Amino acid sequence: DVYKRQLKDNRRLVMIYVWQEITRVLTIKTDSDYAETNMEIKATTCVILQLRKHYAMGLSCTQPVEALSVTEAEFYAEVRGCVEGLFVKNLLEWYGHPITLELMSDNSAARSILTRLGAGKKTRHIATKFFWVRRLVREGLWRIKAIKGTDNEAAIGTTHLLRQQILHLLA
Repeated sequence: DVYKRQLKDNRRLVMIYVWQEITRVLTIKTDSDYAETNMEIKATTCVILQLRKHYAMGLSCTQPVEALSVTEAEFYAEVRGCVEGLFVKNLLEWYGHPITLELMSDNSAARSILTRLGAGKKTRHIATKFFWVRRLVREGLWRIKAIKGTDNEAAIGTTHLLRQQILHLLA
C-alpha cells in the first residue's frame, strides 16, 4: 500500500541489473516508522536485501508487537532484517554460494541494543524473545554498520517521500 502511494506519479518502475562481480556479502537495510498517527499502535517495518547494487528481496509490513519507542521499533525492524537475511543466507549456501551478512540501520541506539550484553534499564521492557539475534551478532554472523537516513533505501517502504527523494534512493 505504501509503494502504491510512493510511486503513484510513476506509471512503471524498471529495474536494471548491470553486470557485477560475484559478491560474498548480503547487505540488509532496515527502517521503521514508529506509529505515525494516533490511530496506529504498531509500527511499520521495511527490509531491503541487496547483493552489492542488485536488489535481491524486500518487504514492508506491520510489526507484530507494539513498540513503546522509536528505538524499540527500529530494533524490531533490525530483528526482522536479520531473520530475512538468515533465510537468504541459508538458501544461497544450500546452492553452494557462501556469504556473510551485513546489517545496515540508521538508528544508532537500536544498533547498540544488538551489540549490548543483557537488558539495561532502558531496554528492560523489550520482548526478550528477540534477544537471540544478539547472540548471533556476538558470534560474528552479522556485521552491523551505520547508514545515513537519507541514503537508506528501506525508507521507501515506511515513510512518505518526495519524488526526488525516491529517485535518489533508487539511483
